[in-house]
Amino acid sequence: MVQWPFWRFARQSKQLPWDVVCQRISVGLAALRTRWFSECVETLDRNSIPVANRVLADTGEGAAIAFQLMVISYFLPGRPYVPRARGRISPTTCTAKSAAQSSPT
Repeated sequence: MVQWPFWRFARQSKQLPWDVVCQRISVGLAALRTRWFSECVETLDRNSIPVANRVLADTGEGAAIAFQLMVISYFLPGRPYVPRARGRISPTTCTAKSAAQSSPT
């Protein structure tokens, strides 16, 4: 099972600017999606199951992003990156915006 250490960014966020934290989370999520999909394709290949798409793209990638953002939205309330006194920036929104900006379209 693929796991990604979200807590690394919680510790570093006290020292790093918010945009850097968002960008690193976005890059980490993109890498995780790619690795997860590759492992799925490898599993299908090992079991001699035909694979229609070997590249994560379009609606498949959109579904994976949506799932990641859903999981993050449940995970983040207990681990805020921005103290309430500093603003109302939502980490989920920031991650979604960063993912959209870094997406090669």
